[in-house]
Amino acid sequence: MEQARLNRLELTRPDSRLRLVRRAADTAGHAADGASAGAAMPGPATPPGENVTARGAGIFLAQHPLRDAPLAPPGRRIARGDVVGLLGIDVLYLPVTASRGGVIGERLAEPGDLVGYGTALFRLLDAS
Repeated sequence: MEQARLNRLELTRPDSRLRLVRRAADTAGHAADGASAGAAMPGPATPPGENVTARGAGIFLAQHPLRDAPLAPPGRRIARGDVVGLLGIDVLYLPVTASRGGVIGERLAEPGDLVGYGTALFRLLDAS
């Protein structure tokens, strides 16, 4: 939460409510509480576009619970926008899509892992 400059995370049920509150930054790029707004998240360990990453938080699933086969096994050629995994949030499954075409390489997260925004899920190789 600190890295994302979140001030509050609120979950309520039974009818559901999720509320994320982010600290405001002043014009100098500093968060209102004095933390630097520019140093919130470390840079990626690999060059951009080399991994398929999570665009949200949830439980990573390599296959739909009602299917036997993974959505994107290593070696599969994919196109931009193809669904390669799922993020499970309670009973909701959000698609993880590829930001570019290529070939699925190594899976970097294990099914059942709790992942956050930006977590590398698959290595994406060039389609050459």
